[in-house]
Amino acid sequence: MRFLQRVRCWEYRQHPSIVRVNHPTRPDKARRLGYKAKQVNI
Repeated sequence: MRFLQRVRCWEYRQHPSIVRVNHPTRPDKARRLGYKAKQVNI
């Protein structure tokens, strides 16, 4: 378990410091700031 955590931490550090996501990670706060989810028909 400890080894797995160390490996995951290492992988996480390899990512760039800022990563753009296509959806908010905190929907409640985003909604308060004015974010509205787009209605998309697939």
